[in-house]
Amino acid sequence: MILTTPFKICLFLSLFIFFAPLQAAGEKLIDAILQSDFVFDRTGSNTPFPPLAFVDYTSQNDISLLNECPPASDCSADVDSFSQALGLPVWVGKKHMFVLGEFIESDNYNFDGVSTRINTAGVLAAWITQYDQDWQLGAFAYGYKGFNEGESIKQPGKLLSGVMGRYRHSKTLHSYWGLVSFREEGEGAIYPYAGFDWIINDRWSMSGVLPWPNIRYSPDSNQFFQLGATQSGSTKRLSADGRLFDSSLSQIELGFTYGRRIQDQFWIEASIGKTGFGRLVFDDDVNLSFQSGIDSTSFIRIAFTFRPSDEF
Repeated sequence: MILTTPFKICLFLSLFIFFAPLQAAGEKLIDAILQSDFVFDRTGSNTPFPPLAFVDYTSQNDISLLNECPPASDCSADVDSFSQALGLPVWVGKKHMFVLGEFIESDNYNFDGVSTRINTAGVLAAWITQYDQDWQLGAFAYGYKGFNEGESIKQPGKLLSGVMGRYRHSKTLHSYWGLVSFREEGEGAIYPYAGFDWIINDRWSMSGVLPWPNIRYSPDSNQFFQLGATQSGSTKRLSADGRLFDSSLSQIELGFTYGRRIQDQFWIEASIGKTGFGRLVFDDDVNLSFQSGIDSTSFIRIAFTFRPSDEF
């Protein structure tokens, strides 16, 4: 995948920022949380803490369109994706914490030798409180937007926000409840949200926290095997023949992941799997112009992640 100049800069900066400073930040984060009233129930299990930062690369070859093809296309495409994200508490008190984060992604779609790139960047702000021993409450806002170097077309901004709560049924079982709002160009919708996580024993755990449901086996604290699903997608606005088009591609990925600790809080993870329920849509400013389902295809992914030690 050939990245545009801003994304080359972001890649090298993220790799530079990712390792040394995160080591110190992780230690300070653990100390602050240990001195607070926050309850995460991570001790007693080999299951690693969810990642607070990652850099990953994903490749898919021969994505096949099922029922219709764009002009001058052989009904197949290759997709390469790079993404990087970071989200850390910037302040931790006795019962409250504030989190800031960022996300960048570059997706390159190659239809019959013609490449289309979709770049996305977003920022996150969140507040979390330990209301009592059993309830954690929080609110978040995540704004993101597509952009392309050298293009004058204004890409639409989007906002995902919500309020959520986590209830502690026991040290091994938690449920999640809330409302999530999605807005784009003055239009939006509100959806209910529910999920759970369950630490079955010191080696097995299960998560129903959408959109990343998974089951995980961790034979020790330095490695894990995971079977899970996630949703991926990207959108872009483009111009052709004096008309504006919104293009979007979405898929469900089901894959197997092996993760291993490199050192302290840093992990390397490799995934293989298949995609399904994919859809490619082109909407113009007059009427729907093109839509096609996507046949299932295989993917590979390599990722470097930052996961705090499970001391709390």
